[in-house]
Amino acid sequence: MVEDLTIKNMVRRPKAKLDPDQPGAYLPNGAAAKAGLNRSIHDAGWATLLSLLSYKAESAGRTVVTVDGRYTSQTCFECGHVEPGNRLSQAAFRCCSCGHEATPTSTPRAIFFGPVVSPAAHAREGSILTHYTELRK
Repeated sequence: MVEDLTIKNMVRRPKAKLDPDQPGAYLPNGAAAKAGLNRSIHDAGWATLLSLLSYKAESAGRTVVTVDGRYTSQTCFECGHVEPGNRLSQAAFRCCSCGHEATPTSTPRAIFFGPVVSPAAHAREGSILTHYTELRK
């Protein structure tokens, strides 16, 4: 399971900002910092990693699931309530509606399996843990 990222959009150059006080001059737009981030993204080779992961999964008889990452950190997988206040910090989640508490490691399981996952579902054939174990071989 991987987040469905549009890498091409992530490495775009920032748009130039014209200075309203000085015609022909530009305001700082963080282009140097963005260039460094873009270089890091290209060096990491995310697209290559995803294509190799898909290839290995196919050869192992598995599939790679892409997940739309929008609002996944703010969504309660018990009641479906979406609110920025649900995410107290990077390491803590508490739903403002139903009070459900979760850890960041439980979120991918909830995205993959749905809101309620029985312990037997984790052990069944085809679970994300089985996929991960098979891909490591």
